Amino acid sequence: MALIDELNNQLKKFGYELLEPESKRCMVNNKEIIIRFQSDDKVELEPHIFEAEDIKEHLLKFKVTEHEPEILDITTGKTRKSYYSLIVERY
Repeated sequence: MALIDELNNQLKKFGYELLEPESKRCMVNNKEIIIRFQSDDKVELEPHIFEAEDIKEHLLKFKVTEHEPEILDITTGKTRKSYYSLIVERY
């Protein structure tokens, strides 16, 4: 079974919904999670920040890494966090 399908099945049990990257819907509901990237061995999920800890608890059988990329603000020359995501892989 594909990793994304495993994640979808696991998270649906707890009321979460995965949204495709090109989805026009915003994360209105805390239980909505955007799929930022997926491959055969990794999936990057962008959950609502207040749900992240709960989601990590539901994915204990997977390797979950928090990811907060920084971007350069060209007007100030300083970096800042752009978004929060979870990178999920199989052990």
